[in-house]
Amino acid sequence: MAFEFLDEKFFLGLGGAAGYVMAGGMAFSRYWMSNKAKNANDAQHVDMLDRQERSLDRLEKENAQLRGLLDAKDQEVRQYFKELSLSNAKLQMIEQQIHLLKEQNELLSAQVARLTDTNKELASEVAHLRATMRT
Repeated sequence: MAFEFLDEKFFLGLGGAAGYVMAGGMAFSRYWMSNKAKNANDAQHVDMLDRQERSLDRLEKENAQLRGLLDAKDQEVRQYFKELSLSNAKLQMIEQQIHLLKEQNELLSAQVARLTDTNKELASEVAHLRATMRT
């Protein structure tokens, strides 16, 4: 008589409650697994973002190094261009001086030729005067 409540209605209620408990357990399990998957996915996203951030930092450092190298090369090219400009200016001055020296050489050559001719005439006159004085 202590177990009078164990009748057909009790077992039907107990079966219904067991169904609800199982459905609730399955829903909770599905919810728990879904959250576990979301957490794993979030962790993967965080890891991926962390890797991307480290990669971005590395690329920024490399970019800064390359910019420094580019600036150094740019300064070197500017220096070479400056030296080349100075060399070209010196070369033009030298070419002008050579041209002037050639002109001067031509004038001096003409003067030497005239002096040589004059000297020959003088020598022939001196020889002629000596010859006339001996006679």
